Amino acid sequence: MTDKDILYVIDLDRTLIGFDQVMGLTEKACAKAGIGFAPIKQQQLKASAEAQPYSPLSTIANSMGAEKLTRFNQAFLEANPEELIFEDAQRYLDKLKQAGHQHMILTYAVEAEWQEIKLQAAKLSKIPHVITFTENKSQEIAKWLDDEGKFTPPLATINPASRIVFIDDRPRVFKGMPDNCEGFLVDRFGYAEKENLPERVTRIKTFDDIIDKI
Repeated sequence: MTDKDILYVIDLDRTLIGFDQVMGLTEKACAKAGIGFAPIKQQQLKASAEAQPYSPLSTIANSMGAEKLTRFNQAFLEANPEELIFEDAQRYLDKLKQAGHQHMILTYAVEAEWQEIKLQAAKLSKIPHVITFTENKSQEIAKWLDDEGKFTPPLATINPASRIVFIDDRPRVFKGMPDNCEGFLVDRFGYAEKENLPERVTRIKTFDDIIDKI
C-alpha cells in the first residue's frame, strides 16, 4: 500500500486546537473589539457541557452589529498559531507533511464561518478540509466511498484512498465507521475513559502516542 492509498482524517476542535485556547483568544479578541465577553463565555460553556459546538459570531452580529463582528474577526485572526494548536498536534501534522501522507481536516459545525476563522487563526486553512453539518462523521466518511471501494472526499487536492486513519475526540463519531478505517480517540483529559469504543478504535492521550506509526 503506497502513501497515497492512506488518507488521514483529523478533527479540529479539542483534537488539533483546544477549547480553553479558543476561549482565551475569543476573550482577547472581544477586549480588542470592545465587546463584552461574559455572555459569550456563558453560552460557550453551556454548549460545551452539552457537547455541542458553539459560534460567537451570530451572538456578536445579532446583539452588537456587523461593525463589531468585523472588529472581532480581525482581532481573532491576529493570533499566533501556537495560541490555539496543541504542540503534539503540530508535531503530528509536521510529520505527516514530511512523510508525504495525504491528510485533511473534517470538522463538525453549526456555522461554517466560525470554523474557517479558527482554521485561519491556527494557520491550518491550507490543509484540505471539509466542514460538515453531519454530527456522526462516520456517516460522512461513508458517503465518500465510490464504486471501486475507494474513499473520495469532496476535495480536488485529495486522491482516492483505500484506507482511512480517522482521529477525533468524540467517541460517538466512530459509530458505524466503514471498513478499511482505523480510528484513534484523542482523550487528553480522561473524559471518555468509561466509554466503550467500537472495534478498530484505539484510545490515546496525545498524538505523540501514535506519531511513530506514521
